[in-house]
Amino acid sequence: MRNLSIRSPSGSLGGERAIDVADASGTLLFDVAGRRWSEPVCEALEIPRDWLPRALESCAVSGETSEGVPVAAGAGNQAAGRRRAHVEPDGDAHSGLAPSAS
Repeated sequence: MRNLSIRSPSGSLGGERAIDVADASGTLLFDVAGRRWSEPVCEALEIPRDWLPRALESCAVSGETSEGVPVAAGAGNQAAGRRRAHVEPDGDAHSGLAPSAS
């Protein structure tokens, strides 16, 4: 297993192995409050840190295409929908149905 790594479906478009925090949280290996991979969980499951991609905020630029077009880290369906609906963490709510697990 020396070449194993965990990848996001959209995580290498810009040339760098990266994942956005919305998708990272779905792995259950991510410390959402700390915005980083959970060392205790990874250690307990014996998952080496170098298997995991860099976790970025959804709007962060994770690289660029060969034509120089910036590539955003991305977002899961529900995370992107919440932002699109202008729902902020001040008590507003957003409910959405999607065929994915995001």
